[in-house]
Amino acid sequence: MAWTVFAVVAGLFAVLLSCLNLIRKQAVAVPFRWVWFPAVMFSGVCIWALVQSLPIVPADLRHPLWAVAAGALGEKLPGAISVNPYATGTALLRLMTYGAVFWLALQLGRERKSADLVLHGIGLAASLYALYGLVLWSTGSESILWFDKWAYEKNLTATFVNRNSFATYAGMGSVVLLALFGKSLRDPLKMRPGEAQKKRIIRFVHAISGISGVYLLALMVTMGALFLTSSRGGFGATLLALIVLLAFGLLGRRGGLAGLILAVPVVIGLFVFVFDLGGERLAERLANQGITPSSRALVYRQTVQTIADSPWLGTGYGTFRDIFPMYRDETIGLWGVWDMAHNTYLENMLELGLPAALALFLAIGALVWMCFIGALRRRRGGHFPLIGFAVSVLVAAHSLVDFSLQIPGVAITYAALLGLGVAQSWSSRKR
Repeated sequence: MAWTVFAVVAGLFAVLLSCLNLIRKQAVAVPFRWVWFPAVMFSGVCIWALVQSLPIVPADLRHPLWAVAAGALGEKLPGAISVNPYATGTALLRLMTYGAVFWLALQLGRERKSADLVLHGIGLAASLYALYGLVLWSTGSESILWFDKWAYEKNLTATFVNRNSFATYAGMGSVVLLALFGKSLRDPLKMRPGEAQKKRIIRFVHAISGISGVYLLALMVTMGALFLTSSRGGFGATLLALIVLLAFGLLGRRGGLAGLILAVPVVIGLFVFVFDLGGERLAERLANQGITPSSRALVYRQTVQTIADSPWLGTGYGTFRDIFPMYRDETIGLWGVWDMAHNTYLENMLELGLPAALALFLAIGALVWMCFIGALRRRRGGHFPLIGFAVSVLVAAHSLVDFSLQIPGVAITYAALLGLGVAQSWSSRKR
């Protein structure tokens, strides 16, 4: 129900934006020709997923399980490329929702004030979710809103079920807040000819006691919640994204975050301080279990074998849960249900087939590349594409070992940040 409602809302807003442009007789803020390649690739994937779910393909292209099921039931079945057309339709609904959110962020984010408003909204939301999680964790509550937890009872998950998913969300929030913190210090720490050092210190203290201090406090809350998830993958991916953010900040004006240069010692100290407060359980997991559990490696191997049986057509978008039990063997064990591959790339290749999965990767990769170029070239507003690139590094890294990007709350937030980053990748003078 939640996915359907959000899909309707996102679709209505996209239609409303188009209608407003028609009424005002004005062109879209970001023309199609600027993003034609990722748009064509993404549209092709959506069309292919739809084809997978429909009983219109020749019998030779339908998945062999349909013939087996028809023989067992003794009746004729319509069949499709997908082993579960309903699951494929649901997955397509979610994918198109993410596309609509990206398109809205792309068009509305072209105006810097609107982009800044959305960015602050995402940062505020992440810090409030983190604060909610910290309150529950500190009181010993094992609930998600009004539901009792049924997984990860001892870990902070805020309103998420899975600690790794919340860790990814909190990681994206940390990237946003760190970038805003660095940007807020750019002007107070700017070198001015003939100015005494004392005045710079006064400006810095004034900034920290104002909006910069708010960003810093929100960053501490969000990172503290992230550490208390005890998510190894979320911690590592977030650390990588923050390193990327700092590395671009060290490029000075070219990176658009010159204030981060002098903020580096503060951020490093913050990282150590927050980890010291909430990182004991995470450190214990890293020491005892390493980075990647061996069971996931076995699942990856079985997933690759499954891909080899339907490399071109796939088994249907969103059907991993349906097809994997056929290939699961005793090496993985009998405990638990593997409804996700814990590697989004392999799962997409299994479900969509190699050509369509490659098209999806190229579509997102092209957008990430735009953010990368924008982060290097832009001066004003350069923090938007930098954030888009940094959070892309985060979700790309975490998708190697988990499925957080397949959770709507994470994917929608990422789509919005990527849309803002791409929208601000070009100079405001470009038309």
